[in-house]
Amino acid sequence: MPILAPTVTHLKQLYASLFSRRTQKLVILYTTDVHGHLYPYDYVRGTESRVGLARAATIIEQYRKKYPHLILLDNGDFLQGSPMTYYYNFINTNDVHPVARAMNALHYQAVSVGNHDIEQGPDVYLRVRKQTRFPWLSANGERKPRGTFFQPYTIREVEGIRVAILGMTTPAIPLWLEPDLYPGITWKDMLTATRHWFTYLKEKKHADVVIGLFHAGVHPNAGTPGWPEGLPEENPCLQIAEAIPQLDVILGGHEHRIFNTHEEGDADRPVDRPLVMMAGSHGRYVGVVTLHLKKEQNTWVVTDKWGHLERVAGQPAHPKIVNILRPYHREVLHYVSSIIGHLEAPLSSRLSRLMDTPFLDFIHQMQFHFTGADLSLAASFDAHFELKPGPIRIKDVYGVYKYENYLYVVEMTGAQFKEHLEWSSQYFHTVDPERFIPDDFINHDFMGFNFDTGEGVDYEIDVTRPVGHRIQNLRLQKSGEPLQPDTVYRVAVNSYRAQQLRQRFHCPVVWKSNKEVRDLMVEYIQQLGTVRPTCNFNWKIVPEWVVEQFIKRRMLAKP
Repeated sequence: MPILAPTVTHLKQLYASLFSRRTQKLVILYTTDVHGHLYPYDYVRGTESRVGLARAATIIEQYRKKYPHLILLDNGDFLQGSPMTYYYNFINTNDVHPVARAMNALHYQAVSVGNHDIEQGPDVYLRVRKQTRFPWLSANGERKPRGTFFQPYTIREVEGIRVAILGMTTPAIPLWLEPDLYPGITWKDMLTATRHWFTYLKEKKHADVVIGLFHAGVHPNAGTPGWPEGLPEENPCLQIAEAIPQLDVILGGHEHRIFNTHEEGDADRPVDRPLVMMAGSHGRYVGVVTLHLKKEQNTWVVTDKWGHLERVAGQPAHPKIVNILRPYHREVLHYVSSIIGHLEAPLSSRLSRLMDTPFLDFIHQMQFHFTGADLSLAASFDAHFELKPGPIRIKDVYGVYKYENYLYVVEMTGAQFKEHLEWSSQYFHTVDPERFIPDDFINHDFMGFNFDTGEGVDYEIDVTRPVGHRIQNLRLQKSGEPLQPDTVYRVAVNSYRAQQLRQRFHCPVVWKSNKEVRDLMVEYIQQLGTVRPTCNFNWKIVPEWVVEQFIKRRMLAKP
């Protein structure tokens, strides 16, 4: 029998088996909380955007040329947050979604599911998931009788290294979203789920590296005032890192902040602890993680790890992604440019978290118009919105109200209404009148969009008092009588806040709109024809000099 000469392929395989590399470098890139900022254009302001996925793509492709085997991930909340995603979520539902087109083109390898992705409803997220060429991960989103609704993990083999990517979603979703947005899904505690799946991936799937792709943050909320008893922790990334130190990397998000436990230049970065990172939001950063591995007794061991954040601002938009998205952009631009009314005087949100303003009162007036409620609760979602007198276009409504909420009416007692205003006042730190430091006035651990203001009542927020004792002189506007603790009032709120109030106070919902708040706002403006902003100054912060000094300090700080 003749002996066949070895082929080139056989020789390469033999060489690889005898002289395989004993060390490897693994690079992971990720984005998080992009919130639909795909095309480099700000639809609300009508200007070019300096951030977003099209510009992040330039960084991604630069790294891919250098590291062709890199892993590219996204950490959720990509389906919501811009006129483009809204338009293709709910208006044009026939074309392939721009999120799918752009992320497929960039060859993402996995994404975790964020709470705002779920907020779009199953018709949207299941449709878009079918159009993408990568798995959607959420290991703690369980369904009955067993299993998970989304894929719990995926494994990528890179240069012989088995890399497991474990996805998780913040389990605080029931605090904000109605169950019909996630039918059949129960959101389990992330730490418990991570323990289970980490063991499974190591023992059953023989993963060399385990990456946690967790749509959650690093600043815990459980146990803080107003947090519902029994609800799992919203942001447990550091708790998981502490409890499961064998995890290699935790890629976080959700909080729209930046964070990194293993800076590249830090000589003391711990190799035996998980690298925990958060890469901001809206495509402002690309997170970069580098792992060095060494093969020991046929097992790959991480010998060093570090991370850094690549700033997107200043990068050119990648022409491939721009060309893919340009037809979508043109259609959305035509939609948001439609004129729906006229504004007689300026409308600004800049001071709306410090005092009552026409901006806030416009939202309250709209909520009263459609509900006939006794009281109203509303917050400023963007503290930098400005609208000059002139035509009002659909894009301007996105500036006033950027979330896909519905309008609800809940029943609350006077005591519950007051307690909620107290909870909202956490937005301010307690002021010592003897040594007020303006830069320390705002509590940045309490998200500004949670600072609700009340309408239908007059009241003061005394920031020299601790939370729980700040709301003073709370009276009904119409009668001037004190708000009665046991009297039940009908309160207009958005669906996000209604769900929180149901969790905290078990407030019954007695009315729901069949349109989103933004659509109601468009209808309201069209009915008015001309919007004449007014303000009744029904609430204020006391002592008033605190706000005066804070504003003065902020103005002096401007360049």
